[in-house]
Amino acid sequence: THLIKPVEMETKEAKLIVIPTGKYTGIAIESRRAIGFDAMLGSLSEGVLVYQIDTTIPYNLSPMKLVPRVGSTDNEWRRDAALQLNDSLTVQGWKIYVIESGNWGDVVKVEKVG
Repeated sequence: THLIKPVEMETKEAKLIVIPTGKYTGIAIESRRAIGFDAMLGSLSEGVLVYQIDTTIPYNLSPMKLVPRVGSTDNEWRRDAALQLNDSLTVQGWKIYVIESGNWGDVVKVEKVG
């Protein structure tokens, strides 16, 4: 269980969770809020964003892929991809669950499944 602060918040506290899933792969989890550079985020864009990482893919082909929340419908801009309070998803055998959320950031529970 991890507390992550929003990416744009000025703090020295953790802003990212990285789960290694292989020699060149992993999962990254971050918190976003409408502050700083992200000030124009809509409310559905605020929350926890999850990415699959594969460093064997060249940078210009995007080694990071956003994993949208279940029920996301914006397939072009992914403005509704962020996990909200009580949302969860499973990626590469890891369940990511948002158990607390607020302007201060998110508390995310991460557990191996299967």
